[in-house]
Amino acid sequence: QNIVKSVNRAGFKAQNIILEPLASAKAVLSGDEKELGAVLIDLGGGTTDILLYIEGSPYYTDVIPLGGEQVTNDISIILKTPVDAAEKIKLKSGCCYMDLIQGDEEVFIPGVGGRPPRRLLKGDLVEIIQPRVSEILMMVKEKIDQKGYLKLLGGGVVLTGGGALMPGISDLAMEIFGLPTRVGYPIKFGGLVEE
Repeated sequence: QNIVKSVNRAGFKAQNIILEPLASAKAVLSGDEKELGAVLIDLGGGTTDILLYIEGSPYYTDVIPLGGEQVTNDISIILKTPVDAAEKIKLKSGCCYMDLIQGDEEVFIPGVGGRPPRRLLKGDLVEIIQPRVSEILMMVKEKIDQKGYLKLLGGGVVLTGGGALMPGISDLAMEIFGLPTRVGYPIKFGGLVEE
């Protein structure tokens, strides 16, 4: 209701509303993926949305109350750094798949209270991030598996949302689900009307 009111107060008229995962699926899933059976996992800040397509139709949806904010909080707590600094570290240097780390890459942790910045091996950062992202993906898999839908996903897994931008996410999801996995980007749409 708040979103509709905001749109209306801005001088426009909301013609319709749509479930967020359905809008994401319309933007990133191909017709073949929908027909073969696919799961869209929208990794947001506070939640992870799930939408399953079977035989071309939306069949099941759910929400997990975990997202990118939990990853940021883990970094903040373990590295003893403010949340805003942890978010910057995650966005700039975050990775959630250890096999992608090469050599002794380092990450700089900003100092707090006038203390100098610290150095951290990127592999140590991945050891903080990967378990939380794995937990989220495992929770998605368990929800789908409990319903018996996992075997119906010939089109695989499509990841979207802010969390899908993290390096290694598709490799980790492929390992967890044992299915073809890709990061979904919006399929080309027509432009906006003049308004």
